[in-house]
Amino acid sequence: MIKWVDKLRTFRISHRCLLLLLVLIFNSVQISASNAHTVVSSNASIYKEISLLCIEQGSAMPSSSGPWTMQELLLMVGEIDRAKLSRTGQIRYDAVQAQLGLATVAPALSFSAVSSLQLNLEGYAHTNATAFAKEDDWFYENEKRSPIAIVDGQAWIGDQFYLYSNFGIKNNRFATEDPDSNAPSDTLLFSPHVSTNLIKSGTHDFDTPSRAFLAFGGEHYSLQFGRDLISWGYGTTGNLIIGDHVKYHEFLKLSLFSKQFKFTNLIMFMDPPGYITKNRDPYYPDDKTVPTVRMFLAHRFEFTPIPPLRIEVSENVMYQDTTFNMKYLNPLFIYHNLSNRGQFNAIADITVTYTLRPNLAMYATWVIDQVAAPGEGNDQPNAMAYQVGLRTLFPRETGYWSLTSEFVYTDPYLYLRDHVDFIVMTRERDQYYGYVPHYEFLGYQYGGDALVGLLQAEWNGNGACSAGGEVFYMAHGATTKDTEFVFGEMEAITTPSSPTIHTLRLGLWGSYRAERLPISLWARIDAINRWDSSHQVDVQVAAGISYTL
Repeated sequence: MIKWVDKLRTFRISHRCLLLLLVLIFNSVQISASNAHTVVSSNASIYKEISLLCIEQGSAMPSSSGPWTMQELLLMVGEIDRAKLSRTGQIRYDAVQAQLGLATVAPALSFSAVSSLQLNLEGYAHTNATAFAKEDDWFYENEKRSPIAIVDGQAWIGDQFYLYSNFGIKNNRFATEDPDSNAPSDTLLFSPHVSTNLIKSGTHDFDTPSRAFLAFGGEHYSLQFGRDLISWGYGTTGNLIIGDHVKYHEFLKLSLFSKQFKFTNLIMFMDPPGYITKNRDPYYPDDKTVPTVRMFLAHRFEFTPIPPLRIEVSENVMYQDTTFNMKYLNPLFIYHNLSNRGQFNAIADITVTYTLRPNLAMYATWVIDQVAAPGEGNDQPNAMAYQVGLRTLFPRETGYWSLTSEFVYTDPYLYLRDHVDFIVMTRERDQYYGYVPHYEFLGYQYGGDALVGLLQAEWNGNGACSAGGEVFYMAHGATTKDTEFVFGEMEAITTPSSPTIHTLRLGLWGSYRAERLPISLWARIDAINRWDSSHQVDVQVAAGISYTL
């Protein structure tokens, strides 16, 4: 008992020290300026604004392969004719231009830096703590929840280099009240009827920063190395090759871009699947045939042959081995020629977006994970996925109404293989227990064997308010990331396989941003109905307030 009291005291003292350190850092680094190679995160609001302006004008939605740089966003905005926009569109166009202008002012000195501190207080409540006790049962899961405090720092060196890092204080998804007897799980944080983002004893997430990288670039290129969130695709429910539902990705990315063309070469670094020990020791498996190297190698080509049409094609491979061979990093290699299934698993996609007329755009993605070519056997069932969406805008004097509909179909064995799959593992650290493996799909967050439909309406005001609602339905079969894939023995089944779990979710949300104070408020409510052989219902509420210094 004394041991746990001492640990709790140490925990509280350390967090007071961390908060004090954040304040000192924030107050000491404020030499503000920037350059055009500032990296814009894949979930940044400015990209969404540019996308809406493109749809209103009648041109294709911009590149979906984020993150981007300010230089790339400047090229996107350069294709928009302000005179063709509505009054609301012109107001938002001017706001985007002002933001880009402020963010690309050449520094007077060879070095400049700035930092900010954001404080977040959030609360979560739900009605069914028995059937909805895990993170996967929540819409507002761990990656959507904010740290209680986060400080970020940015620096610019000359007119080409950009550095970014952050430090957040947040709850870990895995925790335990008795680490000597019980392994951490997600039920401690997600099962209570009422909870907050305040740090509990032993729940602090030490896996920070969530973003940290070095970037540099020129007029038509950028290079980024470090930790950030990659997103490839236009999907609302998720993307099929690289999704943004994970905590972060660690990578080296080269982008070459112009107004009509973009090429991206991506090398993503991952922990090997067998590195699941709870301790910090380096991974040296006794069996020398067990892989210790795991990387996702990808390249993406994007074209705009005519103004309303954009085509994006990617060819990618998951690579794992006992040793590292640099020859596979060739950015223009044909990855599907790497046919050793003990080392590689290839996946490709084609994404098309076409603006049918001003204010109406469609997008579609076709993913090929596995398909039998002529002359090949049927040892592995086909594994493909399809995503189709329609986005409509209704400009009004005070903002935009937008309506999005989306349909997704995934084959049962999408992302699964016997040797090399597309399931990524993150080593989550519990404060007292050690490391816990957390598994997620690299692509679509719901994986294979899923049939998904979404209808979403949203209001984006020119001022401080936004609101929306959606209807989400999913039929998911029995195939999951835990399904064992045995080469040559997998039965050809259709989506959704049996037994099927049906999920119907109705969601409403709203937000408000104060005009004269750095304060924002938001709230959402989701009513979830889930049924298979039984029926469960949960009403989930989440709300928060943020203050930025």
